[in-house]
Amino acid sequence: MPSCPAAVLIAVAVTTSLAACSQPDSVGGAPPATTGPGSGSSADGGGTPPPPTDGGVGNTVTATCGNYDIIAEPAEMPNPPGYRAVAGTAAGDLYVAGVRGLLHRSPGGAWTNSSDVVDIVALSATAQDVFAATQKGRVMHLSGAAAWTDAVAIPMEIVSLAAVSATEVYAVANGGGAHILHTRDAGASWKVAVISYGLRPAYLTRIWARSAGDIYAVGELKWGTMPFAYVYRSAGDDQWTLAGDSVGMRTLGAIWGVGETTYIGGEGEPFWAGHVLGTSPDGHWIDDGVPYGPDWSPDLPGIIDMWGGLESPLFAVATGVATEPASILLARCPGQGWTRLFQNLGILRRLWGPPGGRELYVVGDAIHHFRIAPRP
Repeated sequence: MPSCPAAVLIAVAVTTSLAACSQPDSVGGAPPATTGPGSGSSADGGGTPPPPTDGGVGNTVTATCGNYDIIAEPAEMPNPPGYRAVAGTAAGDLYVAGVRGLLHRSPGGAWTNSSDVVDIVALSATAQDVFAATQKGRVMHLSGAAAWTDAVAIPMEIVSLAAVSATEVYAVANGGGAHILHTRDAGASWKVAVISYGLRPAYLTRIWARSAGDIYAVGELKWGTMPFAYVYRSAGDDQWTLAGDSVGMRTLGAIWGVGETTYIGGEGEPFWAGHVLGTSPDGHWIDDGVPYGPDWSPDLPGIIDMWGGLESPLFAVATGVATEPASILLARCPGQGWTRLFQNLGILRRLWGPPGGRELYVVGDAIHHFRIAPRP
């Protein structure tokens, strides 16, 4: 393996117009080692997975997840298939980005059109505020019942948002480098940091905030012919450093936290199998035992999103090509570990649940609603 580049000191450019920030300073570090999931560890989660429970449009199906029943309601398609993002407010207002714009449904209400913007790829919400980002760098803000307003445009491809408050938002974007963007004034101005490993291309895929003082960004570095995943962390001061020890994954597409534990998901060995890693009490990343199938032919694609809480299981969406194109909804079930719950739901992309841990929404080809019912 080639020698690793030395870490570069962190510096951040402050901008009021992103047109002036074409060359922000860089953040660097050594790429991850190749040890980790699938590298001979007995924690790989190998073996034959349990049979999943099928569901789909027009079906109501129940799966068992420890002391919970996960009940799949009939799927919905209020617009043509193809939903990219989902988020909701604490009050229960649900927003879904589709091919014909942004859909909205208030609690107990019907789907309505909230915006005609058709290329929204990322959503994030707080108690009353919703932020949306388009693939071409447009950031939109909705506060309460007011109309959507535009923040300063970001001339990059935005892939993920994390709203901390009604005014503080993080975004990750790619284009001329991997960028982490941060605003404290609802998008009127942004601070920008770049993840850079010199001439080696770096990318970011997701950003997630546990709080205003604990933010994570995940992505990957093209190192030779194979990618290597990394996790960066900030205390909210716009200083970004590698989080924990080596991840040992090929790609990372998901990050979430439950309590003090942070989980990351993506692809690793063997043969690009789906994996979830969690932080140990001493800060190391350890494999969490997702059942990816037999070592010689894993059939679980990469993990691309996660959601859960202290009052519900942790859920994950695995989407990609294993033995064939597939999407699977998994959960970390009490007393039984990671379990495949549903497949044959079409392609799944993103998931979100309201406070209280009793509902889950998953979007992709359709909009899927699951009820999370504690068992007596």
